[in-house]
Amino acid sequence: MQKLVLVAKGGKITLLLVMVLLLLLPNKAQTQPSSALRMLADKVVANYVNAQNINYGIAIGIIDGKETYQYYYGKTSDTLLQLPDSNSVFLLGSLSKVITTSLMMSMVNEKILQPTDSITQFLPDSVWQHNPFLQTISLQKLASHTALLPKNPYNLPQTIVQPDNLYGNYQLEDLYRFLQSYQPTSGIFKKQSKKLFVYSHTGIGLLGHLLENASGLHFDQLIEQYLGKYCGGLPITGARLQPTKLPYLLPGHTINGKLAPPISFASMYASEGLYSTLPNMLRFVRACMTNKLFEPALEPHFNTQLPDVKVGWGWYVIMNGKRQPVIYTHSGKTGGYSNYLAFEKEKQVAVVVLSNSDNRIDRIGIDLLDILLR
Repeated sequence: MQKLVLVAKGGKITLLLVMVLLLLLPNKAQTQPSSALRMLADKVVANYVNAQNINYGIAIGIIDGKETYQYYYGKTSDTLLQLPDSNSVFLLGSLSKVITTSLMMSMVNEKILQPTDSITQFLPDSVWQHNPFLQTISLQKLASHTALLPKNPYNLPQTIVQPDNLYGNYQLEDLYRFLQSYQPTSGIFKKQSKKLFVYSHTGIGLLGHLLENASGLHFDQLIEQYLGKYCGGLPITGARLQPTKLPYLLPGHTINGKLAPPISFASMYASEGLYSTLPNMLRFVRACMTNKLFEPALEPHFNTQLPDVKVGWGWYVIMNGKRQPVIYTHSGKTGGYSNYLAFEKEKQVAVVVLSNSDNRIDRIGIDLLDILLR
C-alpha cells in the first residue's frame, strides 16, 4: 500500500509519498474493544514521541463504525502540566480549508448559492469590473484549487509586520486590491495545462469571504447556522474564540519545544486560521463521512502532482486502485500547531490528530488508520 503524507509547511504544500508494504484484509472492519484500541494508540504514539517528556499535547480521535474514542497525551505546556482534554482548543491551520469547503456545501444544500456561481456575483463591482479574468472563476474552482490563483497573494509581503505572523496584517482590502489586477503567470498556466491543481491559500481565503458576502453573516455565524446544523453542533469551531474559551487555547510550540509566538490571520482565516476542539472535529468528520450532502466535495475533481492523489473540494483523495480503499484526507502545520485527519467511507473509520507543536504528527494518524483498515 502507498501511504501519503500531505504536509503544509511554511505556507507551502509538499506532497511526500511514503512507500510502506501493508496487507489490508478484505473483510469488513470490526469495532475495536476500547481497551485494545487504547493500547494500540499508546503504542503508535510511543513510536514517535515520548509522551511523558514532551511539553506539548496530542489529542487523538478515532471513529470505528458507530463508536467514537478520544485519547490525550503529553501536557498542554511546560507551565501547564495537565493533560489536554476535550475542552482543549487547537489552531487548525490547513484543516480550516475542508471546513470552509464543507460550509460551502451546506450553503449549497440551503440553496443560498451554487458551486458553479461566478465569484463576481459576490464581489464588489469595483473589484471585478476592470478584470475580466475574475469572471472565469467559479466557487467550485476556488474550492478545488483550480482557479489559477497563486499560493499567496502577490501583495502579501508589503503587509508583513512580523515575519512569524505572515497573514496578521493582510486585510480584506488588501485581498481585493490584489484581485483587481491579478492575471495568472505563465508558470501557473503551465501547471494548469498539465491538469495539475495550484494549491492556494489565496483561493480558500477568498472563498470564505464570498460565503460571507452571499449570506450577510460572519464566518462563525455561518458555521453555527449552516455547517453545525449538519454536524450535531460545532460550538467551538470558528475564526474567533469567545472570551470564555480563550483560556482553553493551547499555546503553540516550535519544533525545538519553545513557545511559538501568537499569530493571527486578518482576512485569511478561512484558509488557515480556524480553531476547534477534538470533539468538534470528530463530529465534523463523521458528518463528512456519512451525510450525502457532502459527497460532491469528496469527488476527485482534479489531478495533483502524484498519480494516485486527486483533489476534491478541499479534500485530498487517495486512490490506489484495487489494493487500497479510497482515503479522504488533509493535514496542516501552522504557527506552532500540527494536525491530521483522514477517513474511509466504506468501513466507516476515521482518525483525527491535533497537536500544539510544529512537530509533525501525520505518521501517528496514518499508522492508526492503517490499523483500523486491517
